[in-house]
Amino acid sequence: MFVVCLVIGAQTLRALLLRATGFTVGHSVTLSLGFFGFVPSGVWFVPAVETGIALSIIFAAAAAFKSFKDRARSEFAMVLLTTLIGLLHGLGFSFVLHKILQVTSPNIW
Repeated sequence: MFVVCLVIGAQTLRALLLRATGFTVGHSVTLSLGFFGFVPSGVWFVPAVETGIALSIIFAAAAAFKSFKDRARSEFAMVLLTTLIGLLHGLGFSFVLHKILQVTSPNIW
């Protein structure tokens, strides 16, 4: 659903590539940090992240359909927003990945 919102909201190919790159960078950073255990381990953290992911998809849908008056400024804001959403989604995936793979595996990299 998020990818659909990402495509709908981008008005040009350049905008789509910037958003996809921002999401990928954000996702990769927190995926790595979460997988190697550099995130909070409290009982509250995983449900908070999962709730944030659901809300971010709703927010992305609203932002995709909202028209902005200042396109240059809004494009920067959308790339930043997409990067922040990527950070959140990477955390969510890192919890599952951490359970599937072992951090002590000799060829983890």
